Amino acid sequence: MKIVKFIAILGVGVLLLKSCIPEAPIPDQEKIYLELSFAYNKSLSKSTATATFRQDSKTGAELELTNPANILYDSNLLIFNTDNSNYKKELIGKIEAAFVYTDLDNEVITNSVTLNDSIDFLALADSHAIGSNLIVPITAPNFLSEERLEVILRDLTSGHEIVLNSDSIPTTDMMIESSHLMEIGLGEMIITLRRIKEHSTLTESKDAGGDLKICYEVQDTLILF
Repeated sequence: MKIVKFIAILGVGVLLLKSCIPEAPIPDQEKIYLELSFAYNKSLSKSTATATFRQDSKTGAELELTNPANILYDSNLLIFNTDNSNYKKELIGKIEAAFVYTDLDNEVITNSVTLNDSIDFLALADSHAIGSNLIVPITAPNFLSEERLEVILRDLTSGHEIVLNSDSIPTTDMMIESSHLMEIGLGEMIITLRRIKEHSTLTESKDAGGDLKICYEVQDTLILF
């Protein structure tokens, strides 16, 4: 009988303890900064929509939305990723659509995506000597002053990456220095070209503001020897 009473009292204590734990405060909806990103990979025929919500500004803490607030892209619900603290959805094909964010005040924020012009390899060898500079002919028509080129070199075995940036597109050939290739090392490498345009403001946003990054990318593999 004493044991039964002890368990019952302990159970009540646990319930009281749980009831004393404060709930996380709901942020002011006007102070949520909205960071949007859209990428189309032509080589994989895949579109990726990503949204990150931050407290107060672009440098603020990342937030998880409180139900029923949500964000959609092309009517598809973006799912929260706990590892990266953002919302993401991958879609098949080139999907130029709109992000639609509905906050807790039931206000709807819509931002459309218009993809950049294309970028592509004109030619890429199957293999290359690691000790010499890599010359890659590429095409990127109508490259704008507010755009930039990003090149990602990734070792297929280890996953090690090098990211190179430029605010201009070469008129004929792009050169990747041998020092970067040597950092990747011998073996198979994925090379990704990304044409990026960043908008520092959104068409629609909360008072805190927001930004939008749009990327058109292609990729191919190359064996370094």
